[in-house]
Parts: sequence; C-alpha cells; structure tokens
Amino acid sequence: MESGNKVAKQVKKRRAVRVLLANSENELLLVHGQSPVDPDAGRWWFPVGGGIESGETIGEAARREILEETGIADIELGETVGFRVSTFPYFDDTLLEQHETYIFAKTTVRILDNKGWTDIEREQLIEMRWWSSHDLEETTEVIVPRKIPELWSTLKDGVYPGEPFDIGE
Repeated sequence: MESGNKVAKQVKKRRAVRVLLANSENELLLVHGQSPVDPDAGRWWFPVGGGIESGETIGEAARREILEETGIADIELGETVGFRVSTFPYFDDTLLEQHETYIFAKTTVRILDNKGWTDIEREQLIEMRWWSSHDLEETTEVIVPRKIPELWSTLKDGVYPGEPFDIGE
C-alpha cells in the first residue's frame, strides 16, 4: 500500500534472547553491527543472541545462538536479568517488533568463531569483541541497550537484580 512516496511497512513480531556472556576474565562479549536495511544509519555494539524458534525454550535458544554466532558450546546459563521491546526496520517492507529476554551466562572460552554466521548476519554484523568493565565505562561507542554498562558493573561480580527489569533502549 502506498501513500505518496512512502510504502507502508508490515510489522513482524518475534521473541528473542540476548545473552550477557562473561568469560573467565569477567569480560562481556558484544557484537558490532549495523542495520541490514540502512548500513549508513550508524553502528552499535549489542549482546549476542537472536530469535527464539518455535518450540524452543529461552535457554535452548540462548545456547543455539551463542554456538551459531561465536562457535562457543561450553556455557553455563545464569538468571534472566532483563527484558525490552524494540521495534526497528528489518527489511525493506518490514518493521520487526522484537520482544527480548536478557540472560546472564558464563564461559571459559575466549576464542570466537564467526563461521556460523548466515549471509544476512554477515551483512549486518561486523565483529565480536570481549569488553572489560573499564572498556565499557570509558567507551564513546554506542552500546544497545544503553543500560548494559551499568548492569554489567554488578553482574560481573555475581550480583543479580532482584527481578528482571526493563533494560530500556
């Protein structure tokens, strides 16, 4: 449906999991990405994760996404720490309304492998990196959601929020 020069976008809803993955050095894994629709819209860092497939639990999806995106199979899943709803352009005619659950996890593995990235992921994902608390506090780069550095400052020490909370934009 068109109105002038604008094409109406369909809204697709999906459940997703994002994993705040810590290594044995208490560093947080973040992925550097950009919009698959508009690569000129900027770049940002965010936790590993993605859509929850039909019939999957949050834990199963977290393990699958970590393995696909990082090559890491050896993880210990922790608690759910947050949630958010984010709506963004996904493809030319689609807005994705993503209902995200954020969980904490640990691994002793530091080596990252992006061989499992799909073609679509290769269009939008640039790199992965382990971040120290100092790196998170001092960076001028965009981290999404913005509350991650603050949340990480307590999670890395094993202090969970009382209940999962809205982690925001």
